[in-house]
Amino acid sequence: MIDGMKIVALVLFFLSFFTAPVAYAQVSATPFLNQLQIVTDPLYPSPQSEIGVNLNDYGLAGAGGTIEWVVDGVRRSDLHNKRSFTITTGATGVPMVLEAMITPANGPRMTARNTISPTYLDLIIEAQTRVPGFYLGRALPSIGSAVNVTALINGTAVSPRDLLFRWQMNETALLGGPVQGQNQVTFTMPQGGATLGVVVERVGGGVIASKNIFLQNAEQTVRFYEVNSLYGMAKRSAERLSLIGNSTTVRAEPFHLDIRTYNNPDIATWSSSAITLSQGTNPYEATIVRQAGLTGVGAVGFHVRNENQILQGSQASLQVSY
Repeated sequence: MIDGMKIVALVLFFLSFFTAPVAYAQVSATPFLNQLQIVTDPLYPSPQSEIGVNLNDYGLAGAGGTIEWVVDGVRRSDLHNKRSFTITTGATGVPMVLEAMITPANGPRMTARNTISPTYLDLIIEAQTRVPGFYLGRALPSIGSAVNVTALINGTAVSPRDLLFRWQMNETALLGGPVQGQNQVTFTMPQGGATLGVVVERVGGGVIASKNIFLQNAEQTVRFYEVNSLYGMAKRSAERLSLIGNSTTVRAEPFHLDIRTYNNPDIATWSSSAITLSQGTNPYEATIVRQAGLTGVGAVGFHVRNENQILQGSQASLQVSY
């Protein structure tokens, strides 16, 4: 009786040993099928833009068979057996349906599907720095300056206040993580520039769009402009100035200086060499006064700076003939 039980135990042992590989093969089939997918580059395309389409079928690539593509319900013979190609997306919010039907040499047909919904995402950059009102360019960020950014999204029926915005500057998550309805953010420019990114998601899950941009710091400069009592400030800066009358007023204009430093500078000083200066209440203006009977060449200098952020500031000089 005991010998019979030993025989039964041995038979069960050998059966389990030889059937184990079959069970393993059945389990591993699931991740194999999950490798079949259609991927676009970029992942979240813009409207009317050319994108790359790639069929990830690593497990089937060497198995033979055919690949047929259907775009918005139309079979595309020009894409026969292609695993990658380029295509142009449609208008904002108009979805495009991509289907890939794979028929292996041995096995059932498999289908991959991807619906592309072109969404327009733009970032409006507003550097909080100073430029003159007549300047035709735009204010640019500089080291230590504040920057306001607004994300504009179009192509989704969901209002921005009902979406999640995940902001990141370099390696730092802004606002502590994703915030619903927060399509605006303010940050301070670091030295070396900033890579700013935003991911827009639905509250229930699923990314709608994303974008990354690199912001470079502009150089802060001071330029001098002559101010006429009748015509106001000249629109062209001066590097050299000839004093024709008895006096003239000069204005120092800092370009791309943080507006907080401009409005409340720790340092805003004028200096002169062989020149007589007179200053009023405006720290950015000074009057050059001719000394009777004297002629020659002198210089006027201006220095503006934030002492708590020493990289926020600039200085320059102006040559004056009198």
